[in-house]
Parts: sequence; structure tokens; C-alpha cells
Amino acid sequence: MENKSIEEIANSQKNFLSTGEVAAVLGISPVTFRRRAEEYAKFFPIERVGKKYRIPKEPFIAYVRTGKSFK
Repeated sequence: MENKSIEEIANSQKNFLSTGEVAAVLGISPVTFRRRAEEYAKFFPIERVGKKYRIPKEPFIAYVRTGKSFK
């Protein structure tokens, strides 16, 4: 997984982020993110689709930039 900055992610055309992209920004491994998804869901929305996670880009970026929960 290529490490992308929060600015590169913000400028991408994608609406949802992968666990790898989110984990890279948070400075953790994708496995750790998946294990702690319930904890992170308190700060930004995380949708589970089958075995995969979808993280909406805008609330995640807002959380990273401000440190404030989306709720």
C-alpha cells in the first residue's frame, strides 16, 4: 500500500477510503485498524459491507484535520 498524505486523499475522486489508506494516515497497520474499527467508529463513520470496511472520505478527513468527532 502506497502511503498517501491527507491532501492526496482529499484531492482524490473517491468517495470512500480503504482500510489501508485510513490506517496509513493514522499511522497504524490495516490489521490494527480492522481490529479496532468499533473504537474508531466513535470518531468517524465506518460501514461494514460483508468482510470489508468502507470509510466515507469527507468525515474521515474532517476528523483528521480537526481532531473532532463527526457526531
